[in-house]
Amino acid sequence: MATSFVDDKGFTWDIGGHVQFSHYKYFDDLMKKALGEEGWLTHQRESWVWIKNNFVPYPFQNNIKYLPKETMWQCLEGLIKLYKNPVSKKPANFREWILSTFGEGLAEVFMFPYNFKVWAFPPEQMNANWVGERVAVTDLQRVTENILFDKDDFSWGPNNTFQFPKHGGTGAIWKAVGELVGHENVLLNAKVDQIEPGTKKIILADGREIEYDFVMNTMPLDVFAKK
Repeated sequence: MATSFVDDKGFTWDIGGHVQFSHYKYFDDLMKKALGEEGWLTHQRESWVWIKNNFVPYPFQNNIKYLPKETMWQCLEGLIKLYKNPVSKKPANFREWILSTFGEGLAEVFMFPYNFKVWAFPPEQMNANWVGERVAVTDLQRVTENILFDKDDFSWGPNNTFQFPKHGGTGAIWKAVGELVGHENVLLNAKVDQIEPGTKKIILADGREIEYDFVMNTMPLDVFAKK
């Protein structure tokens, strides 16, 4: 999945991840080493939500000033109620986390439908331990200021600016990293027939055996554990 391909019209298509950002110096230094200082472009994120016949900038919860007044008030009222009666208990699941963080208005208008669309799973059946930097929490003072002073608020998040290779799409990154690792340490297009955890061996379809210390699997777990 960490690759890109060029179609017959000359367009480059990324199969895997589409943005590059981190907070880790080791990783950042490795990316610069792989593609060089001049091998990257830096972009400002620009994401929008189409709702109520209008585009609302990401993060939605900081830019409700773009909504019709009735819907805007529904979201703001939920935040005010939450501010007056904050939830003190630890949320038991993702649904409770959304309600205790955003209030009923933002939950019903955006957070519930959006997250069901993303995860295709009821939020009450998900835990909230994974949230971290993935979801922008909201702040009543900040949201109110944005409404009163008609301020746009686009800056949240670790990927508000991100890097992208100048040439070759996302796949160019991992081709370059592969060059750093060395061809003798990379085996491509080799079908794995089975993995023997007891003897720590990988059996390839052509009969070759590879001994390992650790296995890092990137395929879906149900597929990985099929045999």
